[in-house]
Amino acid sequence: KGGLRAFCGALRAIRREGFAQAAVLHTDWRKSLACKLAGIPRLYGFKQKKSGALLSQSAQQPSQNEHLLDTYRRLAETICGRQIPKLSCRLELKAKHLEFLKTLESKHPKPWFALHPSAGNEKSSWPPEQFAQLAERILGGFPKHTLWLTGSPAEAPRLEKTFGRLRAQYPEKLLYSWRETTGLWQTLAVIAGAEFFAGNDSGPLHAACAFGVPALELIEERKITQFAARGQTTPHIVSRKTLAALSPEEVWTEFLNSHNGR
Repeated sequence: KGGLRAFCGALRAIRREGFAQAAVLHTDWRKSLACKLAGIPRLYGFKQKKSGALLSQSAQQPSQNEHLLDTYRRLAETICGRQIPKLSCRLELKAKHLEFLKTLESKHPKPWFALHPSAGNEKSSWPPEQFAQLAERILGGFPKHTLWLTGSPAEAPRLEKTFGRLRAQYPEKLLYSWRETTGLWQTLAVIAGAEFFAGNDSGPLHAACAFGVPALELIEERKITQFAARGQTTPHIVSRKTLAALSPEEVWTEFLNSHNGR
């Protein structure tokens, strides 16, 4: 991104590092070509016509019938020449982020829930307006809990508009992470400190499972095999062909079942 000058600058920066080999996780041939132009002698990637000639060694192309982590594991096995155990994601907070979490807990006593009403692709996500109805049920059903909404500053205007009425009703119990945190890891600290997490298939949802937080994942049926979260905890999955077809009452029932059975 950024045009030819930025691209050439990135190639020079990579070349200066003197990398001996690279694993090309993306199947686009342009990534393999860029690695070659950056002077990396050995490339490992997935078999395909356009990039095959650029690769030193290749693995079979990704399949829609396997999890993305298993796809990457196969490529790693190609590089290492040996079998690798099943992969999962694991995260831990560093000392400074644990200290931030303690400070946050002193301001907003636990127990906490965390809700992530956004996702990279809105068309394949459960809408924030539906999440607002779920949040209302959570706040009414768990009066001792604090409910965090997680999101980026860029998402804040829409989310604050969507949840504004509820926030006015529960000013001490419904909190916006973007108002209380600075940077990604502080937001992750909020997620790590939650008793339970619910959200669309997204980075924050995968992070919650990597921290070992029990979670409810809303994900389209076609994406489960490849992209469902795999961490220290396995999420309770709620899926439909189209997530917009899910009603707040259905998700609330699943929330209760998965929270109580965690």
